[in-house]
Amino acid sequence: MSQKLLILIVIIVTALAAFLMTKNKAPARQRGQAPSVAVPVQAITSNSGDYQVILSSQGIANARTETVISAQVSGNVINVSDKYRAGAFFEKGEWIMSIDNRDYLASLQLSEASVDRARLAITQEKANAELAKKNWDRLNPGEKANDLVLRKPQLASARSELKSAQAQYETAQLNVERTQITAPFSGKLTEKTVDVGQYLTPGRAVASLVATDKLEIELPVSAKWRQFIDLKDDKNPKVEIFVGDDTSAGWQGEIVNVSATIDQQSRQLVMFAEVPSKNDSGGIDLLVGDYVTAKIWGKTIENVIALPRETLVDGNAIWIIKDNKLYKEPVNVIWMDINDVVIENTLPANTLVNITALGYVVSGVPIRMIELDGTEIRSAPPGKRSNKPDARTPAAATK
Repeated sequence: MSQKLLILIVIIVTALAAFLMTKNKAPARQRGQAPSVAVPVQAITSNSGDYQVILSSQGIANARTETVISAQVSGNVINVSDKYRAGAFFEKGEWIMSIDNRDYLASLQLSEASVDRARLAITQEKANAELAKKNWDRLNPGEKANDLVLRKPQLASARSELKSAQAQYETAQLNVERTQITAPFSGKLTEKTVDVGQYLTPGRAVASLVATDKLEIELPVSAKWRQFIDLKDDKNPKVEIFVGDDTSAGWQGEIVNVSATIDQQSRQLVMFAEVPSKNDSGGIDLLVGDYVTAKIWGKTIENVIALPRETLVDGNAIWIIKDNKLYKEPVNVIWMDINDVVIENTLPANTLVNITALGYVVSGVPIRMIELDGTEIRSAPPGKRSNKPDARTPAAATK
């Protein structure tokens, strides 16, 4: 058999075998699509109402008034108060120390004598002026005497001497008073720098004093929320200050000012709070240097929907539940903090909003509702609600 014939036979047999295999192949079993798995979710119902904005911040308590008390006259320190030490409290005008005042008392007496002499000189000049006028009228009847004849320049000079003597007396009297150093306002001494026997010169610091009635705290907040800061002439925003993790008792104060510029790096503006150092509940005093957290009462937003922060996805959407399916709903965020997100009231009343963390899902996926575990079940309560973590109202999920 020739080679060409053999190749032709192999091709024919192969083609025939392929045809028979294709013809006799069993039809593939038609598989049905796998049913979609319902996603288990938990939900709350949305309700509209008013929302009180509370901004959170932190800062350091600083003295509202702080000064370095300095000597205004020179001399030796001859006596100091028993309270002259760091941490001591002084009332306004309370004595702190004394400087030797003997030289200043002598100057006061000399200046007082100068005042007496100047007054006597004025009396004499007035008498001389009256006598000169009588003599002029007797010798020059009907003619008007000039100022020099009437000794008006001499009288004016005597009066000027009196003013100078009185000024020297007041200065001497003031120097005597300055030998007694007192507190310019009520506060605590933070530092003592001299003691008995030391010689002081004008300008020498003797103590540092801070006012303790009220403290000032700089509180930075995000500039994008400044529209919620309600500063009015007649009523300043309320602020509550806490030290550490204890939020059971705080210090009640108010925002008294806001910075005129925004920090270019942090995009924050600074609010200045004024807070009394005494705690209304009778607790510890707020001290200069305390690190504090603050809650600042802002404006009340009307007719909005407040939801837990975890309901927000992608920054501008939430998952709502309708007909047992999950749908992504775009929302307009008005305000948010670590606990809450406040959105524009565009949802129908009692809309179910998912609060379950989801992986990758698409709109329209079927869901099944499950109860929230535990006894404390969160929801978005209707009406006015606070954004404090402990102010959420429990409610069961809707099946």
